[in-house]
Amino acid sequence: MELLSIHSALLLVSLLILLLQLFVRQKRTIHIVFAIFCGSIAMFAARQLGDEQMAAYRFIVGMGACATCNGFWLVARALFRETNPISGKHILAAGGLGLLLIAGQGLGLAQSMALGEIAALQQGRVALYEIINLFSSCMLVLGAWEGCRGLSKAQGQQLWQRLLFLSSYCSAVLVCTVLVKFAGSPDAIAELGKVLSTICAIQIIIVTQVLIYWRFHRKPTCAKYIAPSYLDEIIPTKTVCIEKINVIDNEGEQALAKQIQQVLEQQNMYLQTNLKVADLARHMSVSEYRISRIFRHHFNARNFNQFINEMRIEHARILLKDPQNAQWPILVVGLESGFASVGPFTRAFKSICDMTPNQYRQFHQSLHR
Repeated sequence: MELLSIHSALLLVSLLILLLQLFVRQKRTIHIVFAIFCGSIAMFAARQLGDEQMAAYRFIVGMGACATCNGFWLVARALFRETNPISGKHILAAGGLGLLLIAGQGLGLAQSMALGEIAALQQGRVALYEIINLFSSCMLVLGAWEGCRGLSKAQGQQLWQRLLFLSSYCSAVLVCTVLVKFAGSPDAIAELGKVLSTICAIQIIIVTQVLIYWRFHRKPTCAKYIAPSYLDEIIPTKTVCIEKINVIDNEGEQALAKQIQQVLEQQNMYLQTNLKVADLARHMSVSEYRISRIFRHHFNARNFNQFINEMRIEHARILLKDPQNAQWPILVVGLESGFASVGPFTRAFKSICDMTPNQYRQFHQSLHR
């Protein structure tokens, strides 16, 4: 009775989470593959619940549970890979293991329907499941690798998300593959294995749903302060920093600040790749010292590069929100915003918006569906 209750809980949780993916307005890759994974887990739970009553039909239901560890590998890729998470070769690898699982259930169905015991079917099924166990183990390792990949460079929420994933996933795998072996007799190991694997499956489904919401649906902080003119907002009016108190705010400095604003904003000089203080000073025939002082005291910027990057990110946000640019690669958006390559663009964008450019685009696309 206790085992039936646990399997019933797994069936209920997997179906509820599956329905949640179906109600997402703008579905991404993560929602599709996670829905497939939840559906496969639901089929697994349904078979466990009706194993005795379904007789030979349990193998047909078991065929639906063909996207468990292989399906979750795709979920992990879609969860943490920002570009090209799932391609044809990944679908082929996961689908290949799924076909092997279906074939194994098919051999079980043929064996159950045979009039007598056929040794060839039994031997073939045993050999097939040895291959399935090998490939399933590889999929489990690959799933953990997706969480470990980039862990050393992750910061802030990205780091905590990966740690949550790894702690949940690795603990479940460890419990189901290692700790269960200490149960004692083979019968006790089999019984406890069913209980622990079901509990771990529930845990993984819930934690993954939390991570999907955290990474893809939580409203970004930077969306609150986007304004039409970035320079108009960042030039202070009444509030001044402590350092600025000792600076004489004369008419010449104010005029120079307006000239810099016009050059950067109207002439789009901030979109010039590898722009330096010397370039702006040479363009305006002004010393680099005066230019740097204007940025510190009039624009309230930490330094020139930080200010220019903020302007570029503001420009990139406009491009990413424009539906006409929906097909632009992130690299193109970065180049159009004045960055030399996608790496510095992504790092600068994430430091300001706490999300990648691709995540920012997907968030705003979901708002307008």
